[in-house]
Order: sequence, then C-alpha cells, then structure tokens
Amino acid sequence: MSSHPARPDVAAADTKGAPTIDAPDGRVMRRRRNMDAVRLAVLELLKDGEQPTLAAIADRAGVATRSVYRYFGDAETAVTDAIAARRTRVFEVFKSEPTISQSAPIGDRLGMLVLRRLRLDRLTEPLDGTGELDDLVEALDHEVRLAFAPELESGDEQLALLVCGLFRLRSVRSMREVFDDVDQAIASAMIHAGLNLLTARVVSV
Repeated sequence: MSSHPARPDVAAADTKGAPTIDAPDGRVMRRRRNMDAVRLAVLELLKDGEQPTLAAIADRAGVATRSVYRYFGDAETAVTDAIAARRTRVFEVFKSEPTISQSAPIGDRLGMLVLRRLRLDRLTEPLDGTGELDDLVEALDHEVRLAFAPELESGDEQLALLVCGLFRLRSVRSMREVFDDVDQAIASAMIHAGLNLLTARVVSV
C-alpha cells in the first residue's frame, strides 16, 4: 500500500491553487440580464412618452417589481442609470466613426454623414427632451463643418447653419415621419438636399 495520501481529484486540486477567474455564475448573469432589461424598458417607456414608474418598468422589462427595487432602489435611479448608460453608448458609437476626408467626393461625404446620423438617431431617440444631448449636437455640427470645410471656406455662416441643420438628429426624425421610417428613402432625400445646398453655393460664387 502506498505511503502517500490519496491524491484529490485533479480538476478540484487545480482550481484550489490557481488564480481565480471572474467567470460569472448563473445568478450574476441573470442579474446582469435583468438590469439590462430594466434599462431597455426605461428607454422604451421614455420613447413612448409613458411615465417610468417601478410597476411600469417591471412590466415592460418582464421582471418582478421587487427586482427593479432591489437593483436600483427606486424608479428615478433606474431612469438616471438607463439614460447615463445610453448616453455613454451614443458617444462610443459617435467617437468610433472614422474621420471623413475633406478630399473625398462631396457625394461620398454626404453619404457617410447620412449613414452616421441614421445610426445615431435610433440610439438617441429615447433621450429626446432629457437635456443629455446638447454636447452631442455641438459635436455633430463640428463634424459637419469639418467634412465640408472646402465648401464652407468662404465663411458663409448662413450656409454652414443650413447644412448643420440638415444633419441634426431632429431633421432625421422629421424625415422618418415623412418617409414612413424607410432608411433608404431618408438617405436619398438627405443626400439630395445636401447636394442642392452645397453645389448651389459653389455655382453662385
């Protein structure tokens, strides 16, 4: 008989001495899913113009009211958290976009801006009226001025304001109503409008 003590199960022994890996268990994963569902429910309620009470949030998220209370404490905190998370996501998407080359053909620049605005519009819609997008509006206007710097080099501020206005998210929202939320039709209309503004200015000089 061996004098050595019986060796414990290899898998169990390896995990005892090894550094722990932050692999979430089922409860942690479920909590994360539920919190994400609550955040999404808050944003949907805001988008629909409904009051995000604890009961309304829980119903929309498909979780128990006590779960919402346990995760966030109250409806106001849940709303604040959801808005902050979406705002962070909006800026992540905006900052991840490559710089638009001023030397690219004007049609290409217009097309790139339109696609970016369509992406951002979906993300920002629930934040309308929250006051959380003022600095984003400034950033979007700056992006437009940089993209069309060659066409705006004369210092025509009226033209600059018109082009910035065309590419603000509220313009996209208005076009969604006009074109029944069809992205292709919205993109075509915005590009056409942008070409009219910018090329008319060049021709008239």
